[in-house]
Amino acid sequence: MVIGIGTAYPNLSAVRWPASGTVCINAGTYDRMLVVAGVRKSAAAPLVIQAREDANPPKLLQGSVVRNSSYVTLANLNVANASGYAAVLVDQGSHHVTIDRVWAHDAPFGIVIGSAVQPDGLGGPAGIGNVVQNSGAGTNVKYSGIAVQGGSGGQVPAGEPNYPYATTLRNNNVSGNGGHGISVDNAKFVKIEGNRVAVNGYGGGGYSGIHLYSSDDNGKCGNNLVRYNYVSQTWLLPKDITATDGNGILMDRYCDSNDVSYNVVWGNHGTGIAIFTSANNRVYRNTVFGNTQQPGRTTLFPPPWSSLAEVTISTCAKVNVVTGKSDCGDTNVHPTRASGNQVFDNIIQSTVYGVPALYAAPAVTVASLGNRIGPNLYWVGGDSADRPSANWPPMTYGNPTTEISAAYVDRVTGISGNAVERPAFDRDQTAASPAADGLRLAKRPSAVGQVQSDMANDIAGKTPAGVTSYLGAYNCQAAAAGQACTR
Repeated sequence: MVIGIGTAYPNLSAVRWPASGTVCINAGTYDRMLVVAGVRKSAAAPLVIQAREDANPPKLLQGSVVRNSSYVTLANLNVANASGYAAVLVDQGSHHVTIDRVWAHDAPFGIVIGSAVQPDGLGGPAGIGNVVQNSGAGTNVKYSGIAVQGGSGGQVPAGEPNYPYATTLRNNNVSGNGGHGISVDNAKFVKIEGNRVAVNGYGGGGYSGIHLYSSDDNGKCGNNLVRYNYVSQTWLLPKDITATDGNGILMDRYCDSNDVSYNVVWGNHGTGIAIFTSANNRVYRNTVFGNTQQPGRTTLFPPPWSSLAEVTISTCAKVNVVTGKSDCGDTNVHPTRASGNQVFDNIIQSTVYGVPALYAAPAVTVASLGNRIGPNLYWVGGDSADRPSANWPPMTYGNPTTEISAAYVDRVTGISGNAVERPAFDRDQTAASPAADGLRLAKRPSAVGQVQSDMANDIAGKTPAGVTSYLGAYNCQAAAAGQACTR
């Protein structure tokens, strides 16, 4: 079936969708929203709506919406929506919806997965291989590139402890958006993997490349998987040294039990990876390099909440004396809320003088909270002449320190096997793109990390078989420290 210019449906309205199969849209520009509503298909008989010409996708100026539908794919479309809500909106109980190779741009939101609940527990919407750019069009400069919103990630049905990831965002290129690159708000079981998220957050403070967030402490957000992503250059524009965030990846308040692994995070204005007032997260095997790029800025949040670092773990431990509220937006103090977190097997290097590789706020270092930090490889230094010093320690664990040794890190964290040494990356980090494996290890470090029961391939697809160093997003196979890593 063919629709669009020169057919019975020239403006894409009131289309009578077939029982199954592929519907092709003729090339051209359409000033009408593409609406797929109440179209319930099946795995055996899905519906695919795509460009008729791969090289000349139709341009939809008023966006597209998939509502109360299932087993529907939108593929190879050029979609804008400057005057509406989103370029692509999936909502109202839709499930098994795939957005594939869509250029979603110049709209308040790029792609929104709204109230798309998976009633059968089998799977949810997926965004795969899309290009999402310039969200925050017009006056809506603070909206996200891809947003998964309230409930759309799915909840665990009764009696199904092994419920699968409900929404998948894979291999998308998300850039130039005013708000978050990818945001997960009040949603669970979202898989975010293999995306390139860059140059987002220019709408002001408060934005991150990938943002996981719950509006309250009632279990609305959590159990999300964030892996194999390249996250960079989340900006704060105008450059405001009192602004918040600008992070690479943020597990924000009350969003718990997330798995963040095998990501490369660099060049963001704020922290590379941050845990803030959330619990039971695992942050491991990430390469976090050269973030905290906001000139003159010394804190992740305005004092006294959190200092700036490549990786931070902190909580709403104090109340702002001016507003009477904590940074969690209420009058409560949450000194014990950040608990049970694990941060290990990461390579963390700060290149901004005075900024440590890792900051753990005093409130989260209380032993009874069970936060486990290490082993990791830490370094501070921009070029070969820079190195740790009393004024530039690799870690701030609780109170400030002038200590710079791995022995100190082992002692204060209670975890052995940490390293304080310059990582031997594959090429000059300042000259090569980290997204082109510029932060891959060339030589095995002295620390090796830990072998876990759930070892996975690294960000380049290398299997863990034969690997002798598990630090960072790239596995390394070498017989001894200092020897070249085999590919």
